[in-house]
Amino acid sequence: MRCGVSVGMLGPLEVSAGDRVLGPRELAGRKPKQVLEILLVHRGQSVSKDRIADLLWGDRLPKDPVRTLEAYVCVVRAELAPVVGDVRRLLRSEPGAYRFSIEDIELDADRFDKLLSGAAAAPALAERIELRERALGLVRGDLLADEPYAEWAFPLRDLYGERHLQLLLDLAEDCLTALRPMRAVEYAERVLEAQPARERAHRLLMLGHYACGDQDLALRTYQRCRRVLGAELGVRPLAETERAYLAVLGHAPVEAVLPPARPPVTVAPRPPQTRFARSGDATIAYQVLGEGGLDLVVAHAWFSHMEIGWEEPRYAAFLRRLARGHRVIVFDRRGMGMSDPAPPTVSLAERADDIRAVMDDARSQRAVLVGSCGSGPTAVALAARAPERVRGLVLFGTFARMLATADYPAGWSREFFEQYKAGLEQGWTTGRGIRRSVPSAGPDESLMEWLGRLLRLSTSPAAARAILDFAATLDVRDLLAGIAAPTLVLHRRDDQWVHPDNGRYLAAHIPQARYVELDGADHWPWFGDSESVLRPIEEFLAGLLPDPVRGYSEGRRATLAP
Repeated sequence: MRCGVSVGMLGPLEVSAGDRVLGPRELAGRKPKQVLEILLVHRGQSVSKDRIADLLWGDRLPKDPVRTLEAYVCVVRAELAPVVGDVRRLLRSEPGAYRFSIEDIELDADRFDKLLSGAAAAPALAERIELRERALGLVRGDLLADEPYAEWAFPLRDLYGERHLQLLLDLAEDCLTALRPMRAVEYAERVLEAQPARERAHRLLMLGHYACGDQDLALRTYQRCRRVLGAELGVRPLAETERAYLAVLGHAPVEAVLPPARPPVTVAPRPPQTRFARSGDATIAYQVLGEGGLDLVVAHAWFSHMEIGWEEPRYAAFLRRLARGHRVIVFDRRGMGMSDPAPPTVSLAERADDIRAVMDDARSQRAVLVGSCGSGPTAVALAARAPERVRGLVLFGTFARMLATADYPAGWSREFFEQYKAGLEQGWTTGRGIRRSVPSAGPDESLMEWLGRLLRLSTSPAAARAILDFAATLDVRDLLAGIAAPTLVLHRRDDQWVHPDNGRYLAAHIPQARYVELDGADHWPWFGDSESVLRPIEEFLAGLLPDPVRGYSEGRRATLAP
């Protein structure tokens, strides 16, 4: 039941009801205000007092942090009460924790997301533009702009910053299609102010200038695009940009160069709520979907982001298929996505502990681990060192060690490894390079846009290089013989990123392993023929279910609804 309270996060914090408005300066000092903002960032979840204290003060705790925090909450409630009325209904006390009940308020970030979903599904171009412009009107600046240096706001701020830029690009394209080129130019220029190497913005700006009748400025825009991409990324423009340039150069009719209207998309179910588990000093972001059967913990490869992943339909369909009759737990590993930043030297044992912490928080005592590419060694380590937590093990496109040696020729050569690291900036800006790991997708620019968003919001190129350097030192060959859990090893025959000899090695050295080699070259399991991946996994899981009582989830104390 809504209580007439609106909270604005897309800019400086703002709480309003009727004609009463509280901004950052009216919220009783910086630390009490930060308490409210931390609860808002956790989007309606219960946050322990210890966790809030850690985010507020870090290592510089006051003498009695819990009592000080409780005093801050009293101050916040006192400031909010004249505006929101029954403040305890919103800022709720729970055992050892606090929660801000966002289901009882109008939150601008939620409204923004709903407008974007509605626009994508709108059949008429005019309606699409109207909804997107309404969403744009909600953005008053960076998320919680009054706290520019608060690390606890960074993941959500980066997420909505990226969504804002994507919205501007979509509006620029819509306005071109609707023959409103001046608006398209405005939106594209705003993107380039923030990200000068965003190629789609350069192309839309070029077409916008041409549609306004300025061929010379359109051609200069292309030259600028080529210079920026070459200087910053060492790449040439995409074929789509080159075709647009040649059409402008050849005085093609304006209608012939403008982008066609995109068809409406089916609105996908809302992603599961992102939750947070505590692992030592770090917080690990995770999600739960499905129920019944077995618990599956899906460890992503190198890069992930809990929210952005669901924008890719093939990824979403793959996970929802796994969740038919089972409970699937996915997470951002430490240092990635919405999990806490981490030094690159986080050990394999610590990463295995992170999986256990996620399982504990999700109330899963025993699970099937699914590891792919860079997460495979961590899944192996947990299966070998904590067999009581692992019901089964699925390894896809992964390895026992990353780099080749004389006695392990299947790994990457040092030359390939260095080339891959050197090209990371290209992937982070354009999705290029990484896209080569999914050749079945073809020259799909929307996929590259998504890959670029995923990588940018996962971590920085510098952090990724450091993580890869550390990962290159790992070797789990000595752990394989100690894995007692039934194991399924899957590998695509023509995988160019991780040679299938890596999968064959794993299967040959894990006692209860079954090896299945699949047709195809895509390195990510949800691309290409995903059915060929899902079918053996489902058969493997069926064999692990207790008999005769199918559907009983072993060792689970409770089920979290997605």
